[in-house]
Amino acid sequence: MDKLNTCSGFFDLNIKFNKASIKKTVEMAKQLGYNVIALDTRLEESAFEVKKKKKGEPRDITDIVPAPANLDDILGESQTNIKILHRLTVEFGNSLQAHKLAQSENFKKYEIVAVIPMSQSAFQYSCSNLDVDIITFNPEDLPQFRITRKMYTMATDRGVYFELMYSPAIHDSTPRRNIVSLSHVYHAVGKSQNIVVTSNAESPYDLRGPYDVINLCLIFGMTEESAKHAISDSCRRLYIRSVSRRCGKAVVWVSRIPSSDEEGSSTGDDELFSEASCSSGKRKGPVLCVSDNDSDDEGPSSDIAGKLSASKEAGQLLNRSKSGKRMKSIS
Repeated sequence: MDKLNTCSGFFDLNIKFNKASIKKTVEMAKQLGYNVIALDTRLEESAFEVKKKKKGEPRDITDIVPAPANLDDILGESQTNIKILHRLTVEFGNSLQAHKLAQSENFKKYEIVAVIPMSQSAFQYSCSNLDVDIITFNPEDLPQFRITRKMYTMATDRGVYFELMYSPAIHDSTPRRNIVSLSHVYHAVGKSQNIVVTSNAESPYDLRGPYDVINLCLIFGMTEESAKHAISDSCRRLYIRSVSRRCGKAVVWVSRIPSSDEEGSSTGDDELFSEASCSSGKRKGPVLCVSDNDSDDEGPSSDIAGKLSASKEAGQLLNRSKSGKRMKSIS
Protein backbone atom coordinates (compact mmCIF):
# COMPACT_ATOMS: atom_id res chain seq x y z
CA MET A 1 0.00 0.00 0.00
CA ASP A 2 2.92 2.34 0.60
CA LYS A 3 4.00 1.84 -3.00
CA LEU A 4 0.57 2.95 -4.19
CA ASN A 5 0.68 6.04 -2.00
CA THR A 6 3.96 7.14 -3.57
CA CYS A 7 2.35 7.13 -7.03
CA SER A 8 0.68 10.52 -7.04
CA GLY A 9 1.17 13.88 -8.68
CA PHE A 10 1.95 14.27 -12.40
CA PHE A 11 2.67 11.27 -14.63
CA ASP A 12 4.39 10.67 -17.95
CA LEU A 13 3.79 7.02 -18.79
CA ASN A 14 5.58 6.93 -22.14
CA ILE A 15 9.25 7.92 -22.40
CA LYS A 16 11.23 5.95 -24.95
CA PHE A 17 14.12 4.06 -23.47
CA ASN A 18 17.31 5.30 -25.09
CA LYS A 19 20.38 4.19 -23.18
CA ALA A 20 22.45 7.12 -24.43
CA SER A 21 20.14 9.90 -23.27
CA ILE A 22 17.88 8.28 -20.67
CA LYS A 23 19.75 9.74 -17.71
CA LYS A 24 19.36 13.32 -18.97
CA THR A 25 15.71 12.65 -19.80
CA VAL A 26 14.98 11.44 -16.27
CA GLU A 27 16.72 14.48 -14.79
CA MET A 28 14.67 16.77 -17.04
CA ALA A 29 11.43 15.05 -16.00
CA LYS A 30 12.30 15.63 -12.35
CA GLN A 31 13.02 19.32 -12.98
CA LEU A 32 9.73 19.79 -14.82
CA GLY A 33 7.78 18.42 -11.84
CA TYR A 34 6.87 14.86 -12.81
CA ASN A 35 6.54 12.39 -9.95
CA VAL A 36 6.11 9.15 -11.91
CA ILE A 37 7.46 8.21 -15.34
CA ALA A 38 7.43 5.00 -17.40
CA LEU A 39 10.28 3.93 -19.68
CA ASP A 40 8.89 2.33 -22.82
CA THR A 41 10.23 -0.75 -24.61
CA ARG A 42 8.77 -1.39 -28.08
CA LEU A 43 8.02 -4.85 -29.48
CA GLU A 44 7.35 -4.86 -33.23
CA GLU A 45 4.88 -7.20 -34.89
CA SER A 46 7.74 -8.83 -36.79
CA ALA A 47 8.96 -10.38 -33.50
CA PHE A 48 6.03 -12.85 -33.64
CA GLU A 49 7.07 -14.27 -37.00
CA VAL A 50 8.21 -17.88 -36.79
CA LYS A 51 11.42 -18.54 -38.68
CA LYS A 52 11.46 -21.72 -40.73
CA LYS A 53 14.16 -24.19 -39.72
CA LYS A 54 15.65 -27.17 -41.36
CA LYS A 55 15.08 -30.68 -40.14
CA GLY A 56 17.23 -31.67 -37.22
CA GLU A 57 17.89 -28.13 -35.99
CA PRO A 58 17.03 -27.51 -32.31
CA ARG A 59 13.92 -25.53 -31.53
CA ASP A 60 14.47 -21.94 -30.52
CA ILE A 61 12.95 -21.30 -27.08
CA THR A 62 14.17 -17.75 -26.56
CA ASP A 63 11.73 -15.26 -25.11
CA ILE A 64 10.30 -12.89 -27.71
CA VAL A 65 9.88 -10.15 -25.09
CA PRO A 66 13.09 -8.41 -24.00
CA ALA A 67 13.72 -8.19 -20.28
CA PRO A 68 13.37 -4.76 -18.61
CA ALA A 69 16.61 -2.80 -18.42
CA ASN A 70 18.57 -2.70 -15.18
CA LEU A 71 18.31 0.97 -14.22
CA ASP A 72 20.66 0.79 -11.23
CA ASP A 73 23.70 0.62 -13.48
CA ILE A 74 22.43 3.27 -15.92
CA LEU A 75 20.77 5.91 -13.74
CA GLY A 76 22.40 5.53 -10.34
CA GLU A 77 21.33 8.37 -8.03
CA SER A 78 19.06 9.85 -10.71
CA GLN A 79 16.32 7.46 -9.54
CA THR A 80 15.84 9.36 -6.29
CA ASN A 81 12.75 11.57 -5.78
CA ILE A 82 10.98 10.03 -8.77
CA LYS A 83 9.26 6.70 -9.36
CA ILE A 84 10.29 4.91 -12.54
CA LEU A 85 8.12 2.18 -14.07
CA HIS A 86 8.76 -0.23 -16.93
CA ARG A 87 6.33 -0.17 -19.84
CA LEU A 88 5.99 -2.57 -22.77
CA THR A 89 4.29 -1.50 -26.01
CA VAL A 90 3.38 -4.38 -28.34
CA GLU A 91 2.20 -4.36 -31.94
CA PHE A 92 0.00 -7.34 -32.80
CA GLY A 93 -2.42 -8.29 -35.53
CA ASN A 94 -4.38 -11.29 -34.20
CA SER A 95 -5.27 -13.16 -31.04
CA LEU A 96 -2.68 -15.90 -31.62
CA GLN A 97 0.11 -13.38 -31.24
CA ALA A 98 -1.49 -12.13 -28.01
CA HIS A 99 -1.54 -15.72 -26.73
CA LYS A 100 2.19 -16.05 -27.38
CA LEU A 101 2.71 -12.81 -25.51
CA ALA A 102 0.95 -14.14 -22.41
CA GLN A 103 3.29 -17.15 -22.31
CA SER A 104 6.38 -14.96 -22.02
CA GLU A 105 8.14 -14.77 -18.66
CA ASN A 106 9.61 -11.33 -19.34
CA PHE A 107 6.12 -10.04 -20.12
CA LYS A 108 5.19 -10.41 -16.46
CA LYS A 109 8.09 -8.20 -15.34
CA TYR A 110 6.63 -5.00 -16.84
CA GLU A 111 4.39 -2.81 -14.68
CA ILE A 112 2.45 -1.29 -17.59
CA VAL A 113 1.47 -3.00 -20.84
CA ALA A 114 0.22 -1.15 -23.92
CA VAL A 115 -0.87 -2.61 -27.25
CA ILE A 116 -1.09 -1.24 -30.79
CA PRO A 117 -3.79 -3.23 -32.64
CA MET A 118 -2.96 -3.49 -36.33
CA SER A 119 -6.33 -4.83 -37.52
CA GLN A 120 -10.03 -4.68 -36.75
CA SER A 121 -10.02 -8.13 -35.13
CA ALA A 122 -7.01 -7.21 -32.97
CA PHE A 123 -8.76 -4.03 -31.84
CA GLN A 124 -11.93 -5.93 -30.92
CA TYR A 125 -9.91 -8.51 -29.02
CA SER A 126 -8.04 -5.75 -27.14
CA CYS A 127 -11.27 -4.08 -26.09
CA SER A 128 -13.13 -7.24 -25.08
CA ASN A 129 -10.68 -9.84 -23.75
CA LEU A 130 -7.02 -8.82 -23.71
CA ASP A 131 -5.75 -8.02 -20.22
CA VAL A 132 -3.72 -4.85 -20.87
CA ASP A 133 -3.61 -1.30 -19.50
CA ILE A 134 -3.44 0.98 -22.56
CA ILE A 135 -4.64 0.87 -26.15
CA THR A 136 -2.66 3.21 -28.38
CA PHE A 137 -1.90 3.86 -32.06
CA ASN A 138 1.07 5.04 -34.07
CA PRO A 139 0.85 8.82 -34.41
CA GLU A 140 2.26 8.66 -37.95
CA ASP A 141 -0.63 6.51 -39.22
CA LEU A 142 -4.29 6.60 -38.32
CA PRO A 143 -5.96 3.21 -37.71
CA GLN A 144 -7.30 1.72 -40.92
CA PHE A 145 -10.45 0.51 -39.19
CA ARG A 146 -13.41 2.05 -37.46
CA ILE A 147 -13.46 2.75 -33.72
CA THR A 148 -17.06 2.13 -32.66
CA ARG A 149 -18.87 3.30 -29.58
CA LYS A 150 -19.56 -0.29 -28.52
CA MET A 151 -15.88 -1.29 -28.56
CA TYR A 152 -14.80 1.91 -26.82
CA THR A 153 -17.36 1.48 -24.04
CA MET A 154 -16.44 -2.18 -23.62
CA ALA A 155 -12.80 -1.22 -23.11
CA THR A 156 -13.49 1.60 -20.65
CA ASP A 157 -15.83 -0.61 -18.61
CA ARG A 158 -12.95 -3.06 -18.18
CA GLY A 159 -10.64 -0.26 -17.00
CA VAL A 160 -8.55 0.00 -20.19
CA TYR A 161 -7.26 3.45 -21.14
CA PHE A 162 -6.62 5.14 -24.49
CA GLU A 163 -3.49 7.19 -25.11
CA LEU A 164 -2.74 10.52 -26.77
CA MET A 165 0.89 11.59 -27.39
CA TYR A 166 1.92 15.23 -27.60
CA SER A 167 5.60 15.05 -28.57
CA PRO A 168 5.00 13.82 -32.17
CA ALA A 169 2.47 16.63 -32.60
CA ILE A 170 5.20 19.18 -31.86
CA HIS A 171 7.65 17.88 -34.45
CA ASP A 172 5.55 17.34 -37.57
CA SER A 173 2.21 18.41 -39.00
CA THR A 174 1.13 14.93 -40.12
CA PRO A 175 1.26 13.35 -36.61
CA ARG A 176 -0.35 16.50 -35.25
CA ARG A 177 -3.27 16.14 -37.63
CA ASN A 178 -3.62 12.44 -36.84
CA ILE A 179 -3.54 12.97 -33.06
CA VAL A 180 -6.13 15.77 -33.22
CA SER A 181 -8.37 13.60 -35.40
CA LEU A 182 -7.97 10.63 -33.04
CA SER A 183 -8.79 12.81 -30.04
CA HIS A 184 -12.01 13.96 -31.69
CA VAL A 185 -12.92 10.34 -32.44
CA TYR A 186 -12.46 9.47 -28.75
CA HIS A 187 -14.73 12.35 -27.79
CA ALA A 188 -17.38 11.37 -30.34
CA VAL A 189 -17.61 7.69 -29.40
CA GLY A 190 -16.89 7.86 -25.66
CA LYS A 191 -16.86 11.48 -24.48
CA SER A 192 -13.09 11.22 -23.87
CA GLN A 193 -13.41 8.78 -20.99
CA ASN A 194 -10.29 6.92 -19.80
CA ILE A 195 -7.81 9.11 -21.67
CA VAL A 196 -4.15 9.46 -20.66
CA VAL A 197 -1.78 11.98 -22.24
CA THR A 198 1.89 11.03 -22.56
CA SER A 199 4.96 12.49 -24.24
CA ASN A 200 6.50 9.61 -26.22
CA ALA A 201 9.72 11.59 -25.79
CA GLU A 202 12.95 10.36 -27.34
CA SER A 203 15.18 13.03 -25.78
CA PRO A 204 14.97 15.48 -22.86
CA TYR A 205 14.11 18.29 -25.32
CA ASP A 206 10.84 16.56 -26.23
CA LEU A 207 9.45 16.88 -22.70
CA ARG A 208 7.16 19.69 -21.61
CA GLY A 209 6.01 20.75 -18.16
CA PRO A 210 2.67 19.49 -16.81
CA TYR A 211 0.90 22.83 -17.18
CA ASP A 212 2.29 23.30 -20.69
CA VAL A 213 0.85 19.89 -21.53
CA ILE A 214 -2.54 20.99 -20.15
CA ASN A 215 -2.51 24.02 -22.44
CA LEU A 216 -1.39 21.87 -25.36
CA CYS A 217 -4.33 19.52 -24.81
CA LEU A 218 -6.69 22.36 -25.72
CA ILE A 219 -5.61 21.76 -29.32
CA PHE A 220 -6.80 18.16 -28.93
CA GLY A 221 -10.28 19.41 -27.99
CA MET A 222 -9.93 18.65 -24.28
CA THR A 223 -10.98 20.94 -21.46
CA GLU A 224 -8.50 22.15 -18.85
CA GLU A 225 -9.99 19.87 -16.19
CA SER A 226 -9.99 16.76 -18.37
CA ALA A 227 -6.41 17.48 -19.49
CA LYS A 228 -5.25 17.73 -15.89
CA HIS A 229 -6.95 14.43 -15.06
CA ALA A 230 -5.29 12.84 -18.10
CA ILE A 231 -1.79 13.40 -16.64
CA SER A 232 -2.60 12.86 -12.96
CA ASP A 233 -5.71 11.08 -11.63
CA SER A 234 -6.34 8.87 -14.67
CA CYS A 235 -2.71 7.75 -14.69
CA ARG A 236 -2.87 6.91 -11.00
CA ARG A 237 -5.99 4.77 -11.50
CA LEU A 238 -4.27 3.11 -14.45
CA TYR A 239 -1.28 2.21 -12.29
CA ILE A 240 -3.48 0.82 -9.49
CA ARG A 241 -5.30 -1.33 -12.05
CA SER A 242 -1.99 -2.58 -13.39
CA VAL A 243 -1.02 -3.68 -9.88
CA SER A 244 -4.28 -5.62 -9.53
CA ARG A 245 -3.74 -7.14 -12.99
CA ARG A 246 -0.32 -8.47 -12.03
CA CYS A 247 -1.14 -9.52 -8.47
CA GLY A 248 -4.60 -10.98 -9.08
CA LYS A 249 -7.59 -10.92 -6.77
CA ALA A 250 -7.13 -11.11 -3.00
CA VAL A 251 -9.35 -11.59 0.03
CA VAL A 252 -8.76 -9.73 3.29
CA TRP A 253 -10.25 -10.97 6.54
CA VAL A 254 -10.73 -8.18 9.06
CA SER A 255 -11.34 -9.06 12.71
CA ARG A 256 -12.23 -6.64 15.47
CA ILE A 257 -9.72 -6.42 18.33
CA PRO A 258 -11.40 -5.54 21.65
CA SER A 259 -10.00 -2.66 23.64
CA SER A 260 -8.59 -2.96 27.14
CA ASP A 261 -11.85 -1.71 28.70
CA GLU A 262 -13.87 -4.30 26.84
CA GLU A 263 -11.48 -7.06 27.85
CA GLY A 264 -11.86 -6.13 31.53
CA SER A 265 -15.64 -6.03 31.34
CA SER A 266 -16.02 -9.22 29.35
CA THR A 267 -18.02 -10.88 32.13
CA GLY A 268 -21.58 -11.13 30.97
CA ASP A 269 -23.02 -13.31 28.27
CA ASP A 270 -19.92 -15.52 28.17
CA GLU A 271 -20.64 -16.67 31.76
CA LEU A 272 -24.06 -17.94 30.70
CA PHE A 273 -22.59 -20.74 28.56
CA SER A 274 -21.88 -24.02 30.22
CA GLU A 275 -18.53 -25.73 29.91
CA ALA A 276 -20.15 -28.70 28.21
CA SER A 277 -21.59 -26.57 25.42
CA CYS A 278 -18.26 -24.77 24.90
CA SER A 279 -16.12 -27.89 24.92
CA SER A 280 -18.21 -29.55 22.23
CA GLY A 281 -17.39 -26.70 19.84
CA LYS A 282 -21.02 -26.37 18.73
CA ARG A 283 -23.09 -23.80 20.53
CA LYS A 284 -26.68 -24.51 19.72
CA GLY A 285 -27.79 -21.85 22.18
CA PRO A 286 -27.06 -20.37 25.57
CA VAL A 287 -27.30 -22.83 28.44
CA LEU A 288 -28.18 -21.23 31.75
CA CYS A 289 -26.01 -22.50 34.60
CA VAL A 290 -27.94 -22.21 37.88
CA SER A 291 -26.82 -24.35 40.80
CA ASP A 292 -29.18 -25.68 43.47
CA ASN A 293 -27.35 -23.82 46.26
CA ASP A 294 -27.67 -20.43 44.61
CA SER A 295 -31.24 -20.78 43.47
CA ASP A 296 -32.71 -19.31 46.66
CA ASP A 297 -30.08 -16.58 47.08
CA GLU A 298 -30.13 -13.20 45.48
CA GLY A 299 -27.45 -12.93 42.84
CA PRO A 300 -26.83 -12.74 39.14
CA SER A 301 -28.34 -16.13 38.43
CA SER A 302 -31.56 -15.36 40.32
CA ASP A 303 -31.90 -12.04 38.52
CA ILE A 304 -31.48 -13.73 35.18
CA ALA A 305 -34.03 -16.40 36.08
CA GLY A 306 -36.49 -13.69 37.18
CA LYS A 307 -36.03 -11.82 33.91
CA LEU A 308 -36.58 -14.97 31.93
CA SER A 309 -39.79 -15.81 33.82
CA ALA A 310 -41.06 -12.25 33.41
CA SER A 311 -40.43 -12.30 29.70
CA LYS A 312 -42.19 -15.69 29.50
CA GLU A 313 -45.29 -14.31 31.27
CA ALA A 314 -45.30 -11.28 28.97
CA GLY A 315 -45.22 -13.57 25.97
CA GLN A 316 -48.14 -15.60 27.27
CA LEU A 317 -50.21 -12.44 27.84
CA LEU A 318 -49.44 -11.27 24.33
CA ASN A 319 -50.55 -14.58 22.83
CA ARG A 320 -53.79 -14.44 24.84
CA SER A 321 -54.58 -10.94 23.61
CA LYS A 322 -53.94 -11.97 19.99
CA SER A 323 -56.18 -15.02 20.33
CA GLY A 324 -58.93 -12.85 21.89
CA LYS A 325 -58.83 -10.44 18.96
CA ARG A 326 -59.07 -13.31 16.52
CA MET A 327 -62.17 -14.69 18.33
CA LYS A 328 -63.87 -11.29 18.18
CA SER A 329 -63.16 -10.94 14.47
CA ILE A 330 -64.59 -14.43 13.82
CA SER A 331 -67.76 -13.68 15.82
